[in-house]
Amino acid sequence: MHLGAQLPLLVRGLYYDRWHVAAQPEKLRSLDEFLQRVSEGLRGTRPMNVREVTLAVLRTLAHHVDAGQIRKVADTLPGEIRAFWKEGERAAVEGAPAAAPARGGAAA
Repeated sequence: MHLGAQLPLLVRGLYYDRWHVAAQPEKLRSLDEFLQRVSEGLRGTRPMNVREVTLAVLRTLAHHVDAGQIRKVADTLPGEIRAFWKEGERAAVEGAPAAAPARGGAAA
């Protein structure tokens, strides 16, 4: 089953809203580049800890999406980003609560 079909309705809408078929995929190779891109996408929202918010999203995906599909997506990522994804996935499996966004400036 396709990843998008397994997402909760609200997340699915955001997933497809941000998808532009004509755009080239970004070549993000490091975790810092990835978190910087997430931070840019959150510009204009309240200040939050980008790392913790991203982990919360990854935990949510791991909770709602088939483990095999998560593995397929994670396996396409560069090593540092894949390890970060698996950190979020492990936390979901272990039942860790979603991290609360930190107050203050955005951190990468």
